[in-house]
Amino acid sequence: MREEVRVGNGRKKKTSFGIANAQSVKNTDVAEEKGYDTGKKVSGIKRHIIVDKQGLLHAVEVVKRNELHKFVVLPKRWVVERCFGWLEKFRRLWKNCERTFQASRQVILAAFSIILLKRF
Repeated sequence: MREEVRVGNGRKKKTSFGIANAQSVKNTDVAEEKGYDTGKKVSGIKRHIIVDKQGLLHAVEVVKRNELHKFVVLPKRWVVERCFGWLEKFRRLWKNCERTFQASRQVILAAFSIILLKRF
């Protein structure tokens, strides 16, 4: 479906440019997997996503956050930040309410499926 949206927007079927970024998300009390982001002082998980220039999702990785955060401004970073904004409109994703990383990943994929269906 992602390829159909790309072709419908006048782009090639396969993307040649991906933008990756991560977001620290607080845990709720039901989450079994917990970490700590010392840079942002957040107890929770880290969501990593890779999107193309149109904001279409290509990869998701959810990990426990323990290492120090280092910030570097990158061009086109706003595209992936916009995608995190889309995710936060889903009430279930404003905090990590899932027990496992796999469940959290599946909720993110479901949210992007809804976003994709609305754009198609």
